[in-house]
Amino acid sequence: MAGTPDRVKVNVARTVQRDGGSMPVRVLARDLDFTPLPGEALNATVTAPDGSTLAVELIGDLNEPGAFDALVPVDADGPWSIDVTTATPGESQGAAPWVVTARWLVQSDTAEDFGWLQDRAFLQRVAAVSGGEYLPLERIDELPALLERRNAAATRQARLPLWNMPFLFLLIGGARGVEWLARLRWKRV
Repeated sequence: MAGTPDRVKVNVARTVQRDGGSMPVRVLARDLDFTPLPGEALNATVTAPDGSTLAVELIGDLNEPGAFDALVPVDADGPWSIDVTTATPGESQGAAPWVVTARWLVQSDTAEDFGWLQDRAFLQRVAAVSGGEYLPLERIDELPALLERRNAAATRQARLPLWNMPFLFLLIGGARGVEWLARLRWKRV
């Protein structure tokens, strides 16, 4: 049914954990009537990336009935999973218990260390292609003057035909005026 909560829901804090340590896990469990599952603890099995398993006990939250919390120690990179098994009270003895799985990935904290040195040749190519200028750290005091000179937001290039230039218009108009005065003077209009 739409809007019906899951009987057992496993929440991990993050689906990708970038550093080691431990992963907070929270389980919300309900019985057949969807009332919070009573109990002080739930058992879970954590599977490490190498396939080894670890039994974890989820401790019941005193402030929220049906909520169980644990901190799962993660010490290896790779995919991790937790299987939470609950036997719901009120079910027949032959009924299979509910098993819910949650997964997450642990990646080492060295993922950001790739290529951390400055690639000067690449930066110079980007500056040349984009019309910018590469400025090394030794010339950082030139930056304010460079920004004033090359403010990309204030500059605009426009290609106009020659007859749209005021200087050329005045030159042609002046030449016509000189010709007119010369013809008037020599009386050859």
